[in-house]
Amino acid sequence: MALDALIDALAFYFDDERRAIPLPSAAQRGEQMIGLPADVSAAVLQLNKELGVG
Repeated sequence: MALDALIDALAFYFDDERRAIPLPSAAQRGEQMIGLPADVSAAVLQLNKELGVG
């Protein structure tokens, strides 16, 4: 469920195409990391590259 919500949130960045997607920060104590599927990770990196970020 958390992964689905994260992917839905990322969709707003992909639709906008003018804002870079922030890269993840380190997990704080008590937090859990959510891994993205490889295709979504690649799309994030590609968008950020096109925008000159990262």
